[in-house]
Amino acid sequence: MYDHNLDDYGWWEVDNRIHYNKVQAIFDHESSKQPIRWNYNDTNYDQYQWNVEPTQTLKELYAQRARQLRSQYDYLVLHFSGGSDSGNVLETFINNGIHIDELLIRGSYSQSSQKTGRVSAADQYAECLTQALPLAQWAKDHHYPHLKITVVDTTELINNYFAKTPNWIENNISGLSPGFFVKNDLDEISPHYKVLTDQGKHVAHILGAEKPQIHRHKHVFYTQWQDTHLASFIITRGTKSQYPQFTECFYWGRNAVTMQIKQLHVLKNYIKANNVPDHVFNPNNGRSTERFVAGVIYDRKLPLISEHEKESGNSILLERDVWFAKDPHSVAYQNWRKGVEYLETVLPKNWHNETGLQKKGIKGIYSKPRNLGV
Repeated sequence: MYDHNLDDYGWWEVDNRIHYNKVQAIFDHESSKQPIRWNYNDTNYDQYQWNVEPTQTLKELYAQRARQLRSQYDYLVLHFSGGSDSGNVLETFINNGIHIDELLIRGSYSQSSQKTGRVSAADQYAECLTQALPLAQWAKDHHYPHLKITVVDTTELINNYFAKTPNWIENNISGLSPGFFVKNDLDEISPHYKVLTDQGKHVAHILGAEKPQIHRHKHVFYTQWQDTHLASFIITRGTKSQYPQFTECFYWGRNAVTMQIKQLHVLKNYIKANNVPDHVFNPNNGRSTERFVAGVIYDRKLPLISEHEKESGNSILLERDVWFAKDPHSVAYQNWRKGVEYLETVLPKNWHNETGLQKKGIKGIYSKPRNLGV
């Protein structure tokens, strides 16, 4: 794994030994009999008063984050789905007159029906051509004439990765569904990223990740992060280059703490003022909770042309990746299946999720909770 700014998104610790691979951390924990924990920026986050609401508005903090990214990097790539999170990022750049270099639209869209409106989880990548591309073209026509729009069908990338990587499980960070692995190597997504970095440019890949998760216990609000969620945002370079590329979650990480705290307090205030019941903002409710949260923390104007339903969670093979199993005899599928079966055999049963590894994957580990007050 190329080590650049990975620390922004947490790591596992066993007796002061740091791991960036969860499976390796579990093996270390089991053999050493020492506790395992997930450290999500604890030292940094401990310096903030999470129960005190920042005075800036959310729009001011969104703009501040966009300016920080623009000043830090030579080239900004926004991974753009056109949904509420990445849509708010794009609107922030536009509304504040901050230049963005490229919109990257990626997904296995050749496997989707490309319908609009409310679509199934399996048809998730319909949004690439029906939503993200028209909005990207609008941004280019009206705001950024030099904007580069890159559209990548990741179907072949995923198939090639598993066909050529029988030992993929050894490099696994957390998620097991094939679609996660398209992010293993930025140079494979589009070769021009290698050209840019080999020229000495600092390239940032901006992810619209992700909405805050708020919980309430006996009138006290708090937030936590789960390792299985954060690990899926890590993008690396497989190419051995002296020049790194950087993953920047727009809303999360060490450079966006004040924004995270503000989002959580805006949510808390809204929930209290409107007597919102807990189930409405329960993260386990998936898409309905995301719609609620987005409506509170974003003031987006770009249209939401289509929206995919929540994954059912009945298998580690996510519905958006079901196409991968159409040919169960392919080398790619066989390598993926063997990796899952191997992990199921070697990973202690107490680390299999309650309904089994092949349904829910590896058990998650929560970060230190952050108290938001009453």
